[in-house]
Amino acid sequence: MTTVSLHNLSHTFPYGPPVLHDVSLTVGQGELMVLLGPSGSGKTTILRSIAGLVPPTDGDIRFDNQSVLGVPPERRGAVMVFQEHALFPFMDVGANVAFGLKMRRAGASTIRTKVAQALAAVQLAGYEDRRPDELSGGQRQRVALARALVIQPRVLLLDEPLSSLEPSLREDLRVTIRTLQQQAGITMIFVTHDQTDAVAVADRICLLMQGAVRQIGEPRSFFERPVDSDVARFFGGINFLPGIKRGRIVETDLGPLEVDDTDKPDGDVLVTIRPEAVEVGRNGHNNLVGLVETYSFQGLVARCGAGISDTHLQLTVTPYQRFSRGEEIILHLPRERIHLLPAENGQ
Repeated sequence: MTTVSLHNLSHTFPYGPPVLHDVSLTVGQGELMVLLGPSGSGKTTILRSIAGLVPPTDGDIRFDNQSVLGVPPERRGAVMVFQEHALFPFMDVGANVAFGLKMRRAGASTIRTKVAQALAAVQLAGYEDRRPDELSGGQRQRVALARALVIQPRVLLLDEPLSSLEPSLREDLRVTIRTLQQQAGITMIFVTHDQTDAVAVADRICLLMQGAVRQIGEPRSFFERPVDSDVARFFGGINFLPGIKRGRIVETDLGPLEVDDTDKPDGDVLVTIRPEAVEVGRNGHNNLVGLVETYSFQGLVARCGAGISDTHLQLTVTPYQRFSRGEEIILHLPRERIHLLPAENGQ
């Protein structure tokens, strides 16, 4: 297992603006790190730099604390699985998976055994003689994973491996990727723009915006403890209230709200609470009376908007809770679910 560390990594393409700004990150041995961010945030550039396909303008990349900047891609031990699978169309599945082993001059018996094991690991046992054009998109991606894993790389790099798949296949392959990574104990870096994919597979997430690291942490931390409003919004936060903190009370347009103890100093803050954390019904503290403005049934959940004075709150409820426009509703904001962010400019 290998530790991958980036030290003050920066990159600027010729005649273009900077793509990466002073990125530092450590991926532990056997960890699955997700690089998450919107298009253009620098995710794939980082992945290609680790693979040796794009040399950084500045900074260092180390495997087990040894710089690999002078090591050619084929000798780094980092294997990249691309979004478009990159299978050889003129080879059958078995030959595709065996390609890396043949380049390493493995014996025929070893190749047969390892190919069979790799295909079984991705739930494609017996598919050796099929052609890529006979497979579904999900199956082709599984073949690409098997081809990467069969050579036992030090680091596995996945570039948007699920983006072209329909939802049901995405869910299945998320489970497969996570299971394979844990069984192999391999260090894996997974690039995606999709929060659901990131949260489902990651040990930790590195959120990139405009080429810089905004937050690194376990998936839950991005929902419960975002570092600022941009991070909160990226993960679906929609309730934001300017306020003034005085001890455990924050004065807002909704009135005074009780919050948990925090080391955030008194003064201007931005209050946020996730829509799924807002509760219906009176419960001790932070109880608000509002009127239902919108209600939308969405299958597994329902979305509800409530007006309180001149302020609006969004909440997510079970699909069995039904509300009508204009109906009075009592909302409870649990103090332990309220998070205080830095005040926004102009607040």
